[in-house]
Amino acid sequence: MSAGGRQSTVGGNALAKVSVNGTHLEAQMGALLSSVILPHHALEMPCAGYGRCGKCRVVAHGALSALSDAEREHLSPQDISRGVRLACCARVEGDCTVTLEGAAASQIRLAGEMPDFVHDPIFSVCGAAVDIGTTTLASCLYGPDGTLLAQASAPNPQAGWGADVISRIEAALHGSGDALAASVRAGVRALVLEMAASAHISAEAVDALVITGNTAMLYLLTQTDPDCLSHAPFAASRLFGETLAAGELGLPCPHAQVYLPRCMSAFVGADITTALLASGICSKPDTRMLVDIGTNGEIALWHRGQLSCCSTAAGPAFEGAGLSMGMAGKTGAVDHVRVQDGVLQAHVIGGGAPKGICGSGVIDALVAEKKAKGENAVSCHPQTRPDYLEAEAVGRILRIAQAAEAPVVIVHTTNAAALSEIDQARARGQVVYSETCPQYLALDDSVYYQEDWLSSAKFVCSPPIRKKADQDALWAGLKEGRVNTVSTDHCSFTTQQKLAGQGDFTTIPGGLPGVETRGEVVYTTGVAAGRIDLPTLCRALSENPAKLYGLYPRKGCIAPGADADIVVYDPAADHTLHAADMVSRCDYTPFEGFRTSGSIAAVYLRGMPAVENGIVRDVTGEYLKRGKCAL
Repeated sequence: MSAGGRQSTVGGNALAKVSVNGTHLEAQMGALLSSVILPHHALEMPCAGYGRCGKCRVVAHGALSALSDAEREHLSPQDISRGVRLACCARVEGDCTVTLEGAAASQIRLAGEMPDFVHDPIFSVCGAAVDIGTTTLASCLYGPDGTLLAQASAPNPQAGWGADVISRIEAALHGSGDALAASVRAGVRALVLEMAASAHISAEAVDALVITGNTAMLYLLTQTDPDCLSHAPFAASRLFGETLAAGELGLPCPHAQVYLPRCMSAFVGADITTALLASGICSKPDTRMLVDIGTNGEIALWHRGQLSCCSTAAGPAFEGAGLSMGMAGKTGAVDHVRVQDGVLQAHVIGGGAPKGICGSGVIDALVAEKKAKGENAVSCHPQTRPDYLEAEAVGRILRIAQAAEAPVVIVHTTNAAALSEIDQARARGQVVYSETCPQYLALDDSVYYQEDWLSSAKFVCSPPIRKKADQDALWAGLKEGRVNTVSTDHCSFTTQQKLAGQGDFTTIPGGLPGVETRGEVVYTTGVAAGRIDLPTLCRALSENPAKLYGLYPRKGCIAPGADADIVVYDPAADHTLHAADMVSRCDYTPFEGFRTSGSIAAVYLRGMPAVENGIVRDVTGEYLKRGKCAL
């Protein structure tokens, strides 16, 4: 053995011995620890191996590459002293030993009542069912009479390319499609072999398999180009309902047929098809719902003989990448925190000792901390919803949009940190639009610290109103065109409804009235104050919204052929805003006593008077079909 710990060579390439939790493996010199570990063990890599999240921690000793900059950023001196490394950064340079700390084993849990099936199997000896989940591979082996012979599960080895579907699609589009397919095929192969051994039969005896999963997982399994799933209109080019030979997928039962059930759409996959069949809900006369909460969340509703399905990114289950103790919402994560009898209590998913905290736990913890201290002031609302969590959420959705090459509208931008995330995304070449509201431009968080509880509660909205410095950052963004539109969060709760939250700040209804005051408030605090000019105001309040939502040039401009929607503003008609003067049924305004610079004198809708002398006329609206974004 050489000084570097080299043990052998294959085809002239040096190999090293790597022991991972007692499993003895061989690895190419220079290979990342993550690539060695993932085919055999679960490993958290929410950032897809870019060294940004710091979650793929292992304890490693032996011949390894020097600490990278990313490792020095994420690891404490204590971590480094005991041999902690990031598996996505550390490379094998010789023999080494790796210990995975607290790796949770995958398992299948069967619960609830399932309908009786008429057993008319498509196999003669043994049949296997495999679900390729984004996180977990689950499988069952059955005899011809429907008897469950064995079951097995394992982490999806594609996790090394990211925890979510979008990251893996992006990886496939950038040249990793073959590797993604090979990894999941190897995972399915290992499960079939494990179940056959458990049932004391040869894997070759399996003469039929059904492999289900969401649409993206089946695309990656079959090396189907996933480009159609990466961008609007998300029209899947292949929906399966096909039979393949097991040999095409490299499975250890070469004579078996593999059925891939039909998917419904790009993001309602074959896993929902099979779940609907298994549950039997579509055979019932009453209304029933099936919910599949995974990385991709799907809901199916059966009502009056009609089936409706939808899906959404349930990616918050993989939150925590931006938190020092963050982790996915799985076994070992603190997901809820409360105060009971004066004692702070944390709920851990799966029980046992906590390993980290997920996003829902963070919000709960901030709220619980306040309650544990006996703090219930309205000021607790902004304190438990800090600006950095808003920025983290904005950054997360923008990274997902980057992978999907999708434009994004960020509404209710409130602070400099969130605006910075938007700026960074634009610098990467992303298409991002930003909106804010008058309260974030004209008010600051001092409104939450008034002596009178109700006076402060009237300003509760989400996200909360931020600090004066954030207000200044938004004005600068508006002036420079980085904030595109100013809308309102018009939510006209009355003072009586706000009082319902007295005694528990978390139950104060969130939202402010603002439709009537938007123009005058933004003109006064913006144009009259010299922060922006009049053309910028017109763009933010009228032109840009019309362009963004596909209504331009019919709306948002004064030109031949456009609707004559005109606001006449008199800059000399100063007045004071009072709730008593408002048309809204809400009995307060957050701008009570605000002195305006000028006033709206009249409003015309399609050339017809809509508001004159403060009187709102009965003008009928009209539905407009939106076109394409022109901003």
